[in-house]
Amino acid sequence: MLRRLFLLHVLGAAVLVASCGSDGAEKVDAEDWVDDICDAVEDLDEAEFEAFDDYDAVSGDDGEDLREAFYDYVDDYGDALDEFAAEAKDAGQPDVRGGDAIARAVQDWVAEEKDNLARGERRVKALDEKNEELVAAVDDEFFGMDLADLAEMLEDTGAADADDIIELIDEDENCAGFLFAS
Repeated sequence: MLRRLFLLHVLGAAVLVASCGSDGAEKVDAEDWVDDICDAVEDLDEAEFEAFDDYDAVSGDDGEDLREAFYDYVDDYGDALDEFAAEAKDAGQPDVRGGDAIARAVQDWVAEEKDNLARGERRVKALDEKNEELVAAVDDEFFGMDLADLAEMLEDTGAADADDIIELIDEDENCAGFLFAS
């Protein structure tokens, strides 16, 4: 008897969990979702700018100092990307056709940015130049890093309303300037 009650309790819990939806992401008005994403971009942009300023403040005479500044930039911007990803996830998904794919594209954008940082960090670690040559090589890596392009990633989702989301993001010049590489 006790075993049957336990099984009924477990089955009831399973039904409850199954009825909660597939990914649990809250659907919100598309304009509100874009506003939340762009608000999060403001924080990300500020953190990236501070990390860049710290990199830029390092004297161009010492290659090893600049290499360390590059690593600090990767760490600081990487942390900011993690915070942005959490804020974007908290924003839910836009209530449009393909909204789940659109929200996933934002997370994919973060992953690609972090991959670009990691690739740049590996390249900088592999540099064997010294002094001014190292400075030039680190700067080349820093300023030559690839940027992820959310507009392209949104288009690649095939979501029916991806173009509408791109247009909404484009209305915020700073947001679009940060998220769209073109």
